[in-house]
Amino acid sequence: PITLLRGVQDVEEYGVVISDGNAEEVILSDEEGSMTVEGLTPNTSYAYRGYAKAPAGVFYGREEQFKTITLKGEGTKESPFLISDENDLVALSNEVDAGNTFKGCHILLSNDLCLTNAFPPIGIADYDGTPMKVFEGVFDGNGKSITELRIQQWEVIDPNCGAYIYGGGLFGCIGRNGVVKNLTVECSGFDVHTVTGGYIGFVVATNHGLVTNCRTSVSDTFNSNCDLGSRNSYIRHWGGIAGRNYGNIVSCEFRGMVKLYSPESGGIAGCNCGLIKGCINYGDFYVTGGGTIGGISGETLQGTTHPFHDDRTYIASIEDCINYGTISANGEY
Repeated sequence: PITLLRGVQDVEEYGVVISDGNAEEVILSDEEGSMTVEGLTPNTSYAYRGYAKAPAGVFYGREEQFKTITLKGEGTKESPFLISDENDLVALSNEVDAGNTFKGCHILLSNDLCLTNAFPPIGIADYDGTPMKVFEGVFDGNGKSITELRIQQWEVIDPNCGAYIYGGGLFGCIGRNGVVKNLTVECSGFDVHTVTGGYIGFVVATNHGLVTNCRTSVSDTFNSNCDLGSRNSYIRHWGGIAGRNYGNIVSCEFRGMVKLYSPESGGIAGCNCGLIKGCINYGDFYVTGGGTIGGISGETLQGTTHPFHDDRTYIASIEDCINYGTISANGEY
């Protein structure tokens, strides 16, 4: 759905001006608010502007861009985009990486998936959690499972700080409007060799939206050091659901055995700046190094601000949660 231009008085025509880079076309709408444009060419980049004609003149909105995809469905609640195999899931990740946020779109996992290759996260945030590529749609796991997730982490080279990876998980970054729900994820390991900092969560690395009714586990003892080589490597924030949470995590759980070298680690979130409610950790984990560790959240930051949320002050909260896991640490914890 494309949002139409608003705030124009006595409008005679609503619509959009859309272009594929070669030809420009005005498409009119019978209704206000938003419209769906049909008949576009798959795998093609488009630019569009809201259009409104009134007695005072013709008005145009800010130009936006999107790219059409080949997923089945229309992206609506009634006819969501369908993820039926691994190729569809990779296509979703590639689309978000190309700048498509899927805001207002609905996506449904229609089959259980067993992944055969390392998976590039859907979206990415930078070192302080600010989205670089963000998912803003609604992803409904439909009670299905994604197994053998091997995290292919994003790595960004900073000449002053070395190598930073900013997003590891099924999702790298969920935005304020993003929702991931009704999903089970089983992780089997990493596919990266140099890490200095970074957020890891089996559902999402950095969450600004809502993650609800999701369950994660590991297929075997999960050892963050086993794939990182001999270099001085660590994960900045690790969580069974989210590496760092600025949004809401509700009714989620984690199971498994984890061994980490990580400053902040938690069964649900490595660091919590938002709300964690009704979650359960059954996981046992052993952490070395030095930092903070918790059954639900490794670290909770109260009163922090973030520019992505208009610098509002976070009121971090953990409510109605239970930890059944065993927590062991070796270092300054």
